[in-house]
Amino acid sequence: MRPHRKQFLTAILMSLLLFAACGKKYVAHPGSLSSFDSKAYDALIMWNGVLAQAKSDLYIGKIPANSRTLINKTGEVYNSARSAWIAYRAAVRAANSTDAVAAQADFNRFQSQIESLIDQLTQLLLASGGKAERPIVAGDPPPFLTLERSTR
Repeated sequence: MRPHRKQFLTAILMSLLLFAACGKKYVAHPGSLSSFDSKAYDALIMWNGVLAQAKSDLYIGKIPANSRTLINKTGEVYNSARSAWIAYRAAVRAANSTDAVAAQADFNRFQSQIESLIDQLTQLLLASGGKAERPIVAGDPPPFLTLERSTR
């Protein structure tokens, strides 16, 4: 693996670890409901960026066509994590701590699944000369639309 690719992969992995192990220095986004809400938002934005890049690279032929299954599986887990995050936000706003705790547990479960899938996608992108970037978006992270079946 070339040095800059290794550094980039290390940066992505460190970002994921930072999400899991952020301490007192983390400053939540303005308007977030909690530090969990803010950190989950950050993770969703990052995951969505990797998925969007993988989808783009697949369409232009930079990564193998058989990557479609991995991209779709990652997208499904991403959508589940996003739904858990939305449920968490709704429960906190409704002051329903039981549902908020359950939604947070769901998000954490999906997080552990998606980290492995995102790592595989990142390695695939880097091996093809691509890059995975965190997009700058306004509003909530969008849902991932699965790739249509193709003969490619």
